[in-house]
Amino acid sequence: MDESVLTPTIREAAALRGRRQFAEAMHVIEDAMVDVPAGDDLRVNAWREAFLAAVEGGTRQQAEKYARLIAETDPDMPSIRPYL
Repeated sequence: MDESVLTPTIREAAALRGRRQFAEAMHVIEDAMVDVPAGDDLRVNAWREAFLAAVEGGTRQQAEKYARLIAETDPDMPSIRPYL
C-alpha cells in the first residue's frame, strides 16, 4: 500500500503543534493541500491537524474554516461542531 503524500506533512504539522508553532503548522498543511488529489483519504486528517492548530492557537476564524472543510467529508466529527 502506498503512503499518502500527506503522511509526512501531517507528522510535521503535529510536531509543530507540539512546539506551539500553530501558524507554521497551519501553513504546512495549507501548502501541501494544493498538490493533493481530491480522493486522498488523508485529506480530512490533514485538515483536522490544521483545525487543532487553529483551536490551540486561539484563531477561531481559522478553526471555523478548517471545521467547514472537515465537515465536507466527516460532518459528524464531534470536535468540529462548536466551530460550524
